[in-house]
Amino acid sequence: MPRGREIYEHRVRPGLEPEDVGAFVVIVVESGDYAIAADEEEAFARVEARHQDGVFFFSRVGPGGEAAPARRIGAGAHH
Repeated sequence: MPRGREIYEHRVRPGLEPEDVGAFVVIVVESGDYAIAADEEEAFARVEARHQDGVFFFSRVGPGGEAAPARRIGAGAHH
């Protein structure tokens, strides 16, 4: 399981609320820090402000809290 998805499943998903369905989650892969927001750019801006050089895992909260398709960006994201 990719590190970003692992963080999502173990740290983010347990704290999600029903109203979070459809929200965007951006996770800093190295630290596990994350942000949740209704807008992808807002979630990214929150974590990027704290971790400018990180590798970021993007996801959208699906029904039941499962992660919708995601992507990674940042230094070393192709690994």
